[in-house]
Amino acid sequence: MGQYLIDSNVVSDYLSGSLPESGMLFMDDIINLVPNISIITQIEVLCWNTDEMTTALINEFINDCNVYNIDNRIIKNCVVIRKGNKVKTPDAILQPLRWQIIKHWLQTTKKTLKIYED
Repeated sequence: MGQYLIDSNVVSDYLSGSLPESGMLFMDDIINLVPNISIITQIEVLCWNTDEMTTALINEFINDCNVYNIDNRIIKNCVVIRKGNKVKTPDAILQPLRWQIIKHWLQTTKKTLKIYED
């Protein structure tokens, strides 16, 4: 299974159990690996108005995640994306983060398997 950058809407639907059964099973597999979220998703989910139990669940989820932060390379790519397209800033930030995760996954897979096959 590959790596995925999980959006806050998916986090919400998964933690609330509102995904269809096939979606819950798919997310279970992703969550059982180390899940990936962006700093944007982290901020969004921490801003939810929830009860103490749900807040604890959210914090536990975040603690289990790889949280991808914004660095200068991401900022430069975001600027290029924004200047060339009508894209909202969060979406322009997330695209370079997705590529960073894919690149990391490919490098790890190549090291583990010695080759990468589609």
